Amino acid sequence: MNFKNAALFASVMIPPMVSNHAISADNVTYSTIISKYKEDAGKRKCLRTFSNNSSVSMGDCTALGGSTDYTSMRQWEIVQQSGGFFLLRNKYKRDANKGQCLRTFNGRDDVGVGDCNALGGATDYNSMRLWKIVENGNYVQLQNKYTQDAVKPNCLRTFNNNDSVQMGSCRAQGGASDYTSMRQWMSDVFPFGRPWAPTGIVRIPYSLPEAPKSGFERLSFPMRIDHSPEERGYYYAMQYRFINGNLGYIGLQPRGKNTGLAIFSVFGNGVTPIAAHCTGSADGGAGSSCSKTIDLVFGHTYNLTVKRDEENAKVWRGYVEDTVTGDISEIGAWQPRDGSQGINNSEAGFVEYYPPINACSKIPDTKVFFGAPEADSGISGTLRKPNVYGRCEGLVEFATEENNGGWDVTLRRIN
Repeated sequence: MNFKNAALFASVMIPPMVSNHAISADNVTYSTIISKYKEDAGKRKCLRTFSNNSSVSMGDCTALGGSTDYTSMRQWEIVQQSGGFFLLRNKYKRDANKGQCLRTFNGRDDVGVGDCNALGGATDYNSMRLWKIVENGNYVQLQNKYTQDAVKPNCLRTFNNNDSVQMGSCRAQGGASDYTSMRQWMSDVFPFGRPWAPTGIVRIPYSLPEAPKSGFERLSFPMRIDHSPEERGYYYAMQYRFINGNLGYIGLQPRGKNTGLAIFSVFGNGVTPIAAHCTGSADGGAGSSCSKTIDLVFGHTYNLTVKRDEENAKVWRGYVEDTVTGDISEIGAWQPRDGSQGINNSEAGFVEYYPPINACSKIPDTKVFFGAPEADSGISGTLRKPNVYGRCEGLVEFATEENNGGWDVTLRRIN
């Protein structure tokens, strides 16, 4: 689960290791191309064209509308060429029957769009339109063949104080204003050659009134899956954290028609499984994970409860209750590390798609309700508005709506 990885929230000032593994695409589709640097800076920006000139720059990812600002100005497709290179073609320019290919120039660092075939002669080469798409962490670099052949800076990059896009060095110079993320791009038009998983998509933050000094003894999370593929794929879960102790989660995974898996896990060293069916590890690391096959009916609300054992205060048990039928099942039990106290008053849940995929467009549609958590003695918490995060942010259609103190979360693929 991605929230356990602090790397998701790493500062843009930490340059990741550069990989030289090239990627390829199986099909051609239109999508926005988003700058990681602008995204990290809280200024979502997309590569765009304009109606009256051949320039490109960073701009708002949503069109203003009217007669001169179209969504298609932000839409690009890749077309594979020989030697592992690609053309990047703009939809607006293609629809307008104008020069549509992203290109570089001789003696200039700026880029623009132009004819996809070179005019020839001494200064206009096909290689100015050829781009290699190279994995760089969880993102890509766009490396131009012409500038590489000319032994010039050959990566498309952005800047911190303006919307310009130019060719630059593929490695950041460091310091206060030059980051690796300025050379990193994300788009569903760039499917990775190798699959990646799991894919965290939605974050659901929550908080409760200040916990007792020793923490809460019980925490329950209402959840209802309204729409999802019946086969395995989605994981809907809520996290919790013990005071002076470990992080854990409890959640549901569809596993077939009217069938699901309830999961109750804790992470970190010093954890002891108590129930016989609970493992001695969690997500491939230290901890313990318990699971139980249940009747999982879409449209039923389930209460997922983490509760301190009444006889042994060191042990915690997980339960799932179908509020429609009244059936309650124990998922499992384990003991967190020594020194752990009760449950803290804030954390976050998540929606995750865990099968290996290589494009965000392969994430299927879903709708799920997350209710406000409840702790000891009926203490009610608050869910803050859910948000999209991770590599598919901006590449899936996301909607939220308040519902009876909780939130309905809807995801739809962008074709």
